[in-house]
Formats: sequence, C-alpha cells, structure tokens
Amino acid sequence: MTSRWPEALCPVSCTFGRTRNPAAQTGLASQHHYAPARGRPLWTAECSFQLHDSIVEQFRSVIDTMDGMRTPYMLWDFANPYPAWYSGHPGSVGPIYWQGTSAKFSWEGTSSLFTWSVPSIDYAAVESSLDVVGTASIGDTTFVLDGWAASTGVMRRGDLIEIDESLYVLSKTALSDASGEATITIFHGLLSDIATGSDIRVVKPAARMRLDEHKWSIERSWQDQFWSASAKFIEVA
Repeated sequence: MTSRWPEALCPVSCTFGRTRNPAAQTGLASQHHYAPARGRPLWTAECSFQLHDSIVEQFRSVIDTMDGMRTPYMLWDFANPYPAWYSGHPGSVGPIYWQGTSAKFSWEGTSSLFTWSVPSIDYAAVESSLDVVGTASIGDTTFVLDGWAASTGVMRRGDLIEIDESLYVLSKTALSDASGEATITIFHGLLSDIATGSDIRVVKPAARMRLDEHKWSIERSWQDQFWSASAKFIEVA
C-alpha cells in the first residue's frame, strides 16, 4: 500500500493536471533522439508550500525519500478534494440550477436569478460502503458501484475517483437506481482489472506520484517566519 501525502504538509497552492508521457525515443534511420507525446496522459502536480519550523523536517524527510529512494506517494488535487456534489465541508453549496423569477438570489450585475441545489450526501460516510458490482476489465470505461443512497445524483462529469491506487475522471454524471447502484463512466479506461473488494475513494482521490526530475527546492530568508518550498510531481506510469 502506497503512503498518502501527509495532511500536515498541505500546499498553499497546487496546479493539478495531466500531461502526455514524453519518454524519449530514437529514430531508427536518423538515430536522433526525440520526445513525442505518446502513451496515456499522466497526472502531474506543481505545488508551493509555506512551512513552519515544526514541520520542515517532516517535509524534508518525505521529499528526500521521494527523491533519493524514488519512493512514490499518493497525491490528490488539494483544491478539489471532494466530489462536485459534496455538501459537508465549509463553503460548499452544491451546483447551481436555473429556477426562474422566484429564485433566492441573482448574480451581481445581472438580472438572471438562480438558486442552490444541495444534495444531502456525506461522501466521507458513504465511501466506506462503496464496492464494485461484479468485475470490470482493463480498458473498460464503465463499471457499477453499489453502496450509494437510492435514486439520486451521486457524482458529476469531471469528478475524480480513485480505484486501487489509480485515479480516473468521470466522463458522465452518475445517478443511482432504487437499489443504490450507479454506473460510473470514465475517460481513458481502467488501468487494471477491478472487482468486489477493490479499494475505492471519492474523498481526496489520489494518483500514485513520484518526484519529477529532482524538481524541488526549499529556502528561507532571515526575516521570514516560514520556509518556502516547491516541488513538481508526476504519476508513476
């Protein structure tokens, strides 16, 4: 089981995205080296940190382990650790739907009226009960999860889901049926076979990443209270 990134070392900013695998190749005729964008997209994260003295050594230890021993960690999108329909963390109010002239508020500077729609889903509680129905194979783009509340929207297009330490993006909004089962549709296909008992995470779903090309730094000027650090990570293919 790959260790997850320590909660205490949450960055102050992080650009989480995807890139093509730029593995260098050699032309058969010219013998020139080139790096075409090939293979499946890999998850990347470029993070900046402000570290108090009390956690600097922990940060150094984690980064040194990743750099010197090439040890991976599970990193998630720190800006969006919950599904779009999550309503249990501070500031979350759910998606916005058009409700006509009787709606509760309007956008500043416009006359269009909207209201909030907040599904009552506690993903942290639901997560432990989620399980794969049957099996799904490498390359499949759909599979069924059981354990949801009945007959409701459970995840939206663009939400992230982690299964057996691989991170996927939903390509279609998922709705549960009367028995609490929902068909999950993802981009790019599964990276491994999954079945009942697979490890499923929808809160802070993460990708298995390593430090990218030794790209990290840490420094502090004499008048600063905090250490400034930065690091770039890329998924282990």
